Amino acid sequence: MLVGLHESFGLWYLEELGAEPYMLGIASGLRYTIALVGYVISGSVVNKFGQACTIAACLLLYVAVYMSLSFVLNPWLGVALFRFPGTVYMGPAGQPVYCLVVLCPYGLASMLLSKV
Repeated sequence: MLVGLHESFGLWYLEELGAEPYMLGIASGLRYTIALVGYVISGSVVNKFGQACTIAACLLLYVAVYMSLSFVLNPWLGVALFRFPGTVYMGPAGQPVYCLVVLCPYGLASMLLSKV
């Protein structure tokens, strides 16, 4: 439920700023492309910096982005800021997937991920 809240909030907020539908599409496309990259590199980032540091840095980025969004008046700046929470997925959201793949046997991990 909370994931849906912050996913919907960004688009709703951009719409309230007066963003056109194509701007919402650009914002979503950038966000989810960056989120995909975040999921892919999460393993190496966690190995390099550690799990606690990665989660802390991602949550601080999250706070900074949402505090910045409260001062945005231009929809294009909102589109630029809306993409950054996609990188946060490599922190708290990426950790369970990373741990599942590393700790489970290959067949079990792929079966569980296909059910999600």
